[in-house]
Amino acid sequence: MLSCTCCGRSKRSRRTPSLIADRRTPRVLRLSGLLLAVLIALPAGCARVEVHLTAYLSRAAAFPEPKPENSIGVVVSSGEELSLLEAEVADKIAALLRERDYTVTPVSQAAYVLSCRFWTDGGQTHTRTVAVHEPGEMYRSYYYGRRRTYAVHTTVLPGYTRYVPQPYTAFTHALSLALVRLDSHAGTQPREAELRGTPGWQCEAHCLSESSDLRWLVNHLLLAAFDRFGQDTGRAVRVSIGWQDERVKRLAQPRK
Repeated sequence: MLSCTCCGRSKRSRRTPSLIADRRTPRVLRLSGLLLAVLIALPAGCARVEVHLTAYLSRAAAFPEPKPENSIGVVVSSGEELSLLEAEVADKIAALLRERDYTVTPVSQAAYVLSCRFWTDGGQTHTRTVAVHEPGEMYRSYYYGRRRTYAVHTTVLPGYTRYVPQPYTAFTHALSLALVRLDSHAGTQPREAELRGTPGWQCEAHCLSESSDLRWLVNHLLLAAFDRFGQDTGRAVRVSIGWQDERVKRLAQPRK
């Protein structure tokens, strides 16, 4: 009830909206927008690994068929002194060759040598653009009606999206394979035999990932390279392999 100052009579108030009493941006919405940006910024390589490779096939030497007389010896080296990892990679290569019905023997008894070298760099810093959603402002209006009724009306304005730079570190993991046919006078030592052979097939593969786990990513590099084993790609091609692909899991299992 309101009192009139001119005649002293009382008057009932009609429903009249008050001024805007609250104007804010919900903190929960803002935090959720930042969380979404962080999730978007997570390494895409965690879902799939994009391997870029080029394979070459010699025209002078025929590629060996999987026959007992075309036995293959495996030689592995790395950019660092990782003898245990080198032995592990050699076992992986031997398993991939056996899947293709090739006979794997020591280098001194082999007709061919498949040499492998793998390495990784120390990582480089890059910058990408991340979309961040900013929620709109929230308005609350308070209404006082008849019989002292009370109501609140909330209005949230549309938000907007802004793009912010985000630095990240990416590592380059690389692998090279070379299949060499040993000459009759080749030496028995792996390095000597490799130098005295005739190249028949070569492959260069690399991937860029925010993960520095070379032991895991070498599985992706090997699978991509052996998908083109004995082929000439003619140009650089891209092979996409899932981070947790079943073939990767099988290849990563320890061998007895």
